[in-house]
Order: sequence, then C-alpha cells, then structure tokens
Amino acid sequence: MHCIGDTLAQVIFKACGPSIPKLGQLGEWQATLEKISTALAHTPGFELLNRQVDLLCDCADFIYLNDVVNHSKHRRIIGLDTTVSATTDELAQPLVEIGAFVHVAKKGTTQYAARDPRTFLIAEYDRQSELIVAICLEISKKLQ
Repeated sequence: MHCIGDTLAQVIFKACGPSIPKLGQLGEWQATLEKISTALAHTPGFELLNRQVDLLCDCADFIYLNDVVNHSKHRRIIGLDTTVSATTDELAQPLVEIGAFVHVAKKGTTQYAARDPRTFLIAEYDRQSELIVAICLEISKKLQ
C-alpha cells in the first residue's frame, strides 16, 4: 500500500503536469503527493483534486503507514510471537505486531505505540482504495 502514494503522484504529475506550470516544473523525481498538493492548491479548477489528495495524505493512518515503512527499512519493528495454551490442545496462535517506535524526520519526531496491523491495514486499504478511485476519476475528467 505504501508505494501506491508514489505511483499516484506520478500519475497526477504525468496527467496534469502539462496543464499546471508549477506541477510541470517539479520534475519527475520531485513529484511527491505533498508537492503535488501544494501545486494544485494554487491552481484554479483543481480544487476538488487537491482536496482528494489532501484527504488521502493528511490521514493519521496514512502518515503512520509511511512512517512504519520508512522506519522499518533498516530496523526490526515487525514482530511475530506465538501463544500456546498450557491447558488445552488448541493450536498455537500467531500474533503479528508492529512494535512501538520513534520516527525521526525533517518535520519532527513522532512516537508510535505498538499496533496490531490486521484491523489497521484493512481499514487503511479500504480508505485508500476509495480515495484513489475518486482521484483517478477526477484526473480523467480533467483530461477530457
């Protein structure tokens, strides 16, 4: 899911860049959703697309997912434990957890508690899917 934001940024850049000078000036390597949002914010007729991109990016779970991915590239924060009952013959139950971590970035430091990824990832996938479809439909309208 994390790479969807980068891919979406390139789609918006390639589709809308020719008609938005500030966007076209970014260049392919600088086209991030954050920079695209800034360019769209100053472009008449692209208010809805800008709001949709902001809805996608400004969500706490979207930010958390980006921070997890960026932080975990070189660190171990994904844990896998197994619980076993001593009183029953039940099979061992695996427990996957995203461990607590501190993410340090240019914008500041954020401390995150441990989380169960199952419900978080399903909810974030559903949220992103809906917004990405809406964003792509809006881009299609702009291209017609």
